[in-house]
Amino acid sequence: MVGAPGAAALHPVGVVLALTGAVLYAIYVPMINELQRNLPSVATAAHMSAGAAIILVVAAVTRGEFAIRLQTTAWVAILGLSLISTVGAFLLFLRGLRVLGAIRTAIISTVEPFFTALLGAWLLSQPLTRTTLIGGALIAAAVLLLQMPAAANGSGRS
Repeated sequence: MVGAPGAAALHPVGVVLALTGAVLYAIYVPMINELQRNLPSVATAAHMSAGAAIILVVAAVTRGEFAIRLQTTAWVAILGLSLISTVGAFLLFLRGLRVLGAIRTAIISTVEPFFTALLGAWLLSQPLTRTTLIGGALIAAAVLLLQMPAAANGSGRS
């Protein structure tokens, strides 16, 4: 979605990190689905957010990178990112997970990079290439195709 294959050399470390991230996400989605089974989505989001905050604060303190004295714009950005991009998105993800299940939620979540590209173009004036648009359209088509009933898409799956 972000460029033509072979257009640039891929760094092996980057490839390994990206693939590892994909494997961890594949483990994470069904795991969080099971963990939230007996909890409301809000409680699950609160536990996950608190756990992540503790880990990140400890890591920042350990590395000597923890700072409280920041400019007002930095605090506004932190607040916006934490409430909208983290808590809000995570809460909606958890509710979708509860309704759709792990597999369908993971499939639908694959449109996230395309939405990120669109928002980057709109809010940050990032270039939106033809390749990105075609890749995003293919991702959206795949998501829609995978959501069709088995008889309609000819796969024979139920």
